[in-house]
Amino acid sequence: MKPLEACYYLCNKAFYCGPEPKGAEPPKTPCWCLKTSHAVGPDGREASFKACIPDRPCYRPEVEL
Repeated sequence: MKPLEACYYLCNKAFYCGPEPKGAEPPKTPCWCLKTSHAVGPDGREASFKACIPDRPCYRPEVEL
């Protein structure tokens, strides 16, 4: 399985809090961008695990090699 290439600027509520209680509705925008502090990145596209990929101009690898 290919490892997740997380963007350095991607944040998620799960990074800071535990899981939602059983039966609780998940948040509408669970991810946000550290560069914009919103659910969209500086390029105007969604901030999410699937959307924040190396093809985006604002992407920065989590670990610089």
